[in-house]
Amino acid sequence: MQSNWDCYILVLQVNRLIEVHLRGLKITLNPGMYFYVGSGKGAGGALARLIRHLSGDKQMHWHIDQLTSNKHVEIKGFYLVRSGLCDCESSISQGLINYMDYVEGFGSTDKPRDKSHLFKCISELEVCLHRVYMIIENDQCLVEATYAST
Repeated sequence: MQSNWDCYILVLQVNRLIEVHLRGLKITLNPGMYFYVGSGKGAGGALARLIRHLSGDKQMHWHIDQLTSNKHVEIKGFYLVRSGLCDCESSISQGLINYMDYVEGFGSTDKPRDKSHLFKCISELEVCLHRVYMIIENDQCLVEATYAST
């Protein structure tokens, strides 16, 4: 795989009711499939972020760490996106907001115009996977994307 992926989407399965904390608020996540849109623009790009998310031993730094460190959450797959000059994290999040439920403010505190970066699949998983792929494919800034399951 290439090292210049600058955006990723985690496919997460929440297996039981869990709580996450956002700016002092406790939010309950119901069991189901979730999609988290993240930026890979930092050191090492999206592959480094994915490796970190898959790692069991890490400091809690971002909202998503509360999920990837929870024993009741499994990473089922991921998309890697190379977007060129656009902010694909915001672009994809804004596309998903029309098709999925979302957790207000999750993962998007650094981007106030984004309502969320965590979305709950409210259809069959295959429908949600296809919808995410179509949003990525139709995004104006897409250069390349790939999907893998874990």
